Formats: sequence, C-alpha cells, structure tokens
Amino acid sequence: MLDQNSASDIFNLEENKLPHAELEKSPLNPEKLKSMPQNVPNIEQNIQQEETPNNFNLIQPIIDNIHQAIAQLQKDFEVKVKYDESKERTINALHKELQDYREDMVFKILRPLIMDITSIYDHLQLLTKKYGNLSESNSANSIASELTSFTEEIEEIVSRYGFKFYQNDSETYDRSKQKAQKIINTDDSTLDKQIVEHLRMGLQYQERIVRPETVSVYRYVSNQ
Repeated sequence: MLDQNSASDIFNLEENKLPHAELEKSPLNPEKLKSMPQNVPNIEQNIQQEETPNNFNLIQPIIDNIHQAIAQLQKDFEVKVKYDESKERTINALHKELQDYREDMVFKILRPLIMDITSIYDHLQLLTKKYGNLSESNSANSIASELTSFTEEIEEIVSRYGFKFYQNDSETYDRSKQKAQKIINTDDSTLDKQIVEHLRMGLQYQERIVRPETVSVYRYVSNQ
C-alpha cells in the first residue's frame, strides 16, 4: 500500500504534467468564476431587449382594438345626441301644433256665442249713453246705472272664455286695432288721423283681434 507521502507525490506529479494553458481553460478556473457575476446583468439586459419587440407586437393589436372601440363609442354617442335633439324638436313642434289646433277649435266654437253676446253689449252701451245724456233726473241716472252694471257683467262673462272688450288709449287712429266708421274732414293739419269719438268697443281673443274698435276720425284736407 502507498503511504501518505507517496500519494501526495503522485498528485503533485500529475498536476505538473498539465500545461498551464489547459489549467486556464478549465471550467473551474477561479478567475472565470469571479467574472461571472459581473456578466449576469448584461445578459439579463440583452434578454429584455430581445423580448421587448416581441411583447410590443403582442400588445399592439390590443391597443388598436381599444382605439377602435373608443372611436365607435364616440360615433355612437354623437349619433345618439343628434337623435335626441331631433326627437326633442319633433316633440316640441307636435306639441305646439296640438296646442294651436286646440286653441283654434275653442275659438271657432266660442266665437258665434260671444259675437251674439257682443251685440247685446253694444245695445246696452248705446242705451247707457242715451240715458246718461238725458236730464239729471233720478230715474235717468238709475236706468243708466243699471245698464252699466249689465255691460260690466257681460265683460266679466266673456273674459272667462279668453275674450276681452277693449278701447285703444291712444287718441291717434291705429289701423291695426281700429276701424274708421266716420270720417270728418278738417283743414287743421294737426288734427289729421286724430280720434273724434269712440263709437263701439273692440273685441279680442287673447292676442287676436276679433272685431276692431269703431271710431270717427279727422282727415286733413287742404283748402288750396
């Protein structure tokens, strides 16, 4: 058997037989082992740089789909807004038409009745003026007062249905609200188109003139 010293000599002999270059190429070279941890981050970075384009190529279709979905939502939203605006305009137009039709029907139904009542009103006003212009007797004043109360009651009745008697406050003739029943010529230019007398009350339904007020009017006529 080999003693301990012989075994050590044999190991040293075998080690001396290996060239120095072969020892450096050995995978267990201590110098190479020291440098390996320093190369690991570079290797990881290279791997990430190689994988990044591949990951982007995978994500890009998803991003494109999201953009398309957002664009479609925007388009659908704009269409919905336009539809709602159009629907609202249509509803408002139909509502106005229905309201106008209803008001026109009410006016056509009530107009004959109100016109008959208006005739009575005119006669009562004429009688009121007639008795008011008589003597200061108690009987004449009493009759005029009773006739005035009748005319006021008629005014209240017609007002319940949207009708109203009116008399233009202006002393200048207004063709849109008045009708000249009597024309009185004058040579005074300052009196041209001035109201001489209010003969009969006008009648209107809301803002519509049903019957213009009748008046007598001055008309300027030059003497030259």
